Amino acid sequence: MAIRQQYLSGAVPIREHDQKNNKCRVIMQTGLKYLCDALLKDLALDRIYTNSWTTFSERRYQDNLRAQKNILQSIAAPYPVQNKLMSYLNSLPCWLFEPEEEHLQDAFTIAKSLDEKHTKEMEKKWENNPKKLARIEVNRNRKLLHQFQDDSHPHYLPSQQFGSRTYRIFGYVLPVMTEDVVKALFPHWGIADLKNCHLAVFASRFNMPDTKALMALTDDIFMEVVRFMGIKPEHQKKARKLLKAAVYAMICGMSLSAAQARLTRELNENEIGYNKKFMHHFLAKELASAVEQAREQIKEKKGIEGAYIWMRYSPEMDIDTFIACWLQSFEMALNEPCYDLAIRKKETKHTDFYITSHQHDGFSFFSEKKNMDLISAQLISTVKTKAEELKVNTLLVIKDNSATRARQQGIVSNINMA
Repeated sequence: MAIRQQYLSGAVPIREHDQKNNKCRVIMQTGLKYLCDALLKDLALDRIYTNSWTTFSERRYQDNLRAQKNILQSIAAPYPVQNKLMSYLNSLPCWLFEPEEEHLQDAFTIAKSLDEKHTKEMEKKWENNPKKLARIEVNRNRKLLHQFQDDSHPHYLPSQQFGSRTYRIFGYVLPVMTEDVVKALFPHWGIADLKNCHLAVFASRFNMPDTKALMALTDDIFMEVVRFMGIKPEHQKKARKLLKAAVYAMICGMSLSAAQARLTRELNENEIGYNKKFMHHFLAKELASAVEQAREQIKEKKGIEGAYIWMRYSPEMDIDTFIACWLQSFEMALNEPCYDLAIRKKETKHTDFYITSHQHDGFSFFSEKKNMDLISAQLISTVKTKAEELKVNTLLVIKDNSATRARQQGIVSNINMA
């Protein structure tokens, strides 16, 4: 009755007209959804597991979680370091992945905003292509959040592709969620990223003298290229994102001309003007040459020295995939000392630091607030030592948590006001 009265008085947020479903005055947010979800999770007897047709209970959920852990522990990866990381990540305590109710609501608010923005962008991009328009993925972020609610503990596996040479491990659900949504769920987590890792490896192993020198002088090599292109300040953030994607496409085998064509198309689609082309910057020229050098050298020597071992190449392998696996060995080697620190903490029963989510070229981590600065300094120092050992000009960047929290609160406030 109280909700009905609020609905009639306009106190409950509503949408005046839903054109898609031909409805008027649809309640958008009663404030009770998450309470109802919690009650359904614990009390609804008609909620069942489709694989066994048994009713849901917290005890069965924990039993299933233990069974999943046993299965994951029985899967062997091709490289010992993968087994070490999977063993650690798959056995993390469940309490790490239980967000506060207000943070879960913030995450859904941000997910809704991101989904709507993505849908609008795709509809605009493919408005003249009905087939593409029909295949637009909608509500991805919210779907992942609902899956996270059902099974919040991430699970990690090696590549399931037969004969894969990658050093990477792959996680679900949390590791594939959008960064802004994860920040909303766990605003107290730290986020660590390796700076320009793949580009730094290429610059350290092949002839890229000007790029190597610029990387040593600037904090953001991609922004330097954006400024070289003469892009206006208000468009530089978006242009940087598009440029970085073009650079990493080249690292993965795309030709310079194709990367330039892709970048030009995307800049035009976003109505971003420029004075000079990316392909005229020395970074583009040196990288294109270095990738070709790598291909020729690997084929000639039948392999290349990775971060751990000599990686053998045979002609039936796709050369660009092989190069990607080679680069991924350095990602793993640079991250590994941080995991060693986390494993030592876990083995000695310290609960002030956990690596909570693996992101290939970085990770998220939990630390008690009082120890955040100390832990961050240890992680940065650990990676610095390893980078010097590997002769790769990269470092670990840890994002400012206080700035992240403030930005999230601003996003949520703006969305709610709108």
